Order: sequence, then structure tokens, then C-alpha cells
Amino acid sequence: MAKRIKHFSDKGTQDLVDLTGSQRHVGLEEPWKTCCVITFQNNQAILTNEDRNLIRQIAPHLTKNPPLQTAVDGFCDPSNQDLSDQRSKAVYSALVVAGVTPERILIGAFGDPLFDRKNRVEVLSRPNSSRDKQGLALT
Repeated sequence: MAKRIKHFSDKGTQDLVDLTGSQRHVGLEEPWKTCCVITFQNNQAILTNEDRNLIRQIAPHLTKNPPLQTAVDGFCDPSNQDLSDQRSKAVYSALVVAGVTPERILIGAFGDPLFDRKNRVEVLSRPNSSRDKQGLALT
């Protein structure tokens, strides 16, 4: 069964997109690597100054390496999807403000589904692939 992920951009919430197969390691594609982890307070979607500084520190690495694809891996809490979306969007927005091109940022569930990520959002990167260019990038 295909996963459905929601994309965000500076134009607001975009349509849901179906993803099929594994999002961890497909064929010859490189696996996602964690750049940083943002931990939110319970029931909050506000980035702290420390979180923003961390994002500003990793942004040059993501922007100076054009072949890198960036992903925001947000934990999907079925009991509070709106909060999960707000957290992912907060990290996405901070990456854009820090200089990461919006078209190179994906939002979805890319990590191990068995790993407990409650209150966490991970920023991931990997070399760009042709598959990512086929409709998964944010616009």
C-alpha cells in the first residue's frame, strides 16, 4: 500500500502525494543521513533559538552541495496530525530562511517507522536522484 505524504511550500499546504516502496534505500540510491534532530516541547510546534541556530549551522552544507537533496522527516502522530504538520512546516520554513532552496526540500516519513520519534523532526540529506526530481520536490 502506498504512503501518502503532505508537502508544504511558501504557497501553503500542497496536495498529498503517494509514495510507493521503501523510502530508505531503493536500488542504487543512497540512504538518507541525519543532519540534525529537532526536539519539540509537548504540544508545541515552536522552534527555540537553539534550534534555529542549529539549522543555520547545517544550511551552508546543504546549500554548498547542490547535488544534495534535503528532507524533513516529521513524526506522524495519528492522534494529532495537525501538530505533526506544524512541526514539519516550522523546520521547513527555518531551512528556507537559512538559505536552502525550497524546491530541494521534501517533507514526509523517510526514517525507520519502528524508531520512536515522538516530539522530534529530523533534517536528512542524501545525494540527489532522478527519482526525487519526478514530482516529490516542493514547489
